[in-house]
Amino acid sequence: MASTQVVASKGAPLSMLKRLSPQLYLYEPPANATPDAAAPALTIVITWFAAQDAHIAKYISQHLALNPATRLLLITCPFRLIPHPIENLYPAVDLLKTLPPAGKENDKSPPSLLIHSFSNGGSYTLARLAGLWKKHAPTLPRHALVIDSSPDRFSVTRSMRALTASVPRWLRPLLYATLGLFLSIMRLLRLRGMHGVVRDRMVDPDFLKSEVRRTYIFSKTDDMVKWQDVVDHADEARAKAAELGTELEVRTEEFAGSGHVSHARVDGNRYWGIVRETWAGREAHS
Repeated sequence: MASTQVVASKGAPLSMLKRLSPQLYLYEPPANATPDAAAPALTIVITWFAAQDAHIAKYISQHLALNPATRLLLITCPFRLIPHPIENLYPAVDLLKTLPPAGKENDKSPPSLLIHSFSNGGSYTLARLAGLWKKHAPTLPRHALVIDSSPDRFSVTRSMRALTASVPRWLRPLLYATLGLFLSIMRLLRLRGMHGVVRDRMVDPDFLKSEVRRTYIFSKTDDMVKWQDVVDHADEARAKAAELGTELEVRTEEFAGSGHVSHARVDGNRYWGIVRETWAGREAHS
């Protein structure tokens, strides 16, 4: 991989990306970019709920610095598009079709896809994408996954903190009312909550079989996601992978004193080193 020097962009924060749908944006490297066989063929970045472009751009810039010749797909979770139509994700499926398909069991081929997901909003979108992909193929292409600040179990208090953190104050009463109505409907119809569905989908055998490495990044000072829930899910993924007989490497990385999806701000060198290692393996950077 290349250095971690930040790539500066001119104009709007995400002006280097082409819009594919109301939620999807694509970066295509320049024609004269030197291909790197050790880099991902595609990087997918899935943001947290209502993430601002200026914040998203910082992560995009770092990924472009790490892998300047790699295509990058950004999947956003904007407030204005709730509920997010599944059709918005169709271009992502088309891009995944361009990658080498996962082989049979015990496939040891290198990954072609790096996924970087943020918060429960990102995990939920990833779970939906994986479900959509299942209509095309049983498993995702061989991939490595970085999960930042997720997934946790449902909590009304923490969910409201997460939902209102990135929206104007005047919208918060509407969110409170919407969540209350949503919970009432779920109880009435005895539906399973998003958090449970996400946690299950991310340890689904068909999801794990094509995964090479997975890293959970968390902090005990995150007031929107319970850190014990993240660690428990990592343990569950590790156990499921062992049960399946896969060689999936699952690791957890705790950051001290950082807030929700703010770990890179506390120690950027360590954070992006973890991303590099999740892709290439620790031995590649030892």
